[in-house]
Amino acid sequence: MRRQKSWHGVLVATALPMDDQLAVDLDRYAEHVRWLAQEGCHGVVTNGSLGSTRR
Repeated sequence: MRRQKSWHGVLVATALPMDDQLAVDLDRYAEHVRWLAQEGCHGVVTNGSLGSTRR
């Protein structure tokens, strides 16, 4: 049986930084996630929504 942990605290839907070839810049993303953790965020939500959409 898998244990489920309830979500709590501040969970941020992060944007993915891209490089000049439009690939995900993993180094910049890691730097951003480290900064979020240092500032008190409890986690990040990948594939989240930042509320932007094309209309």
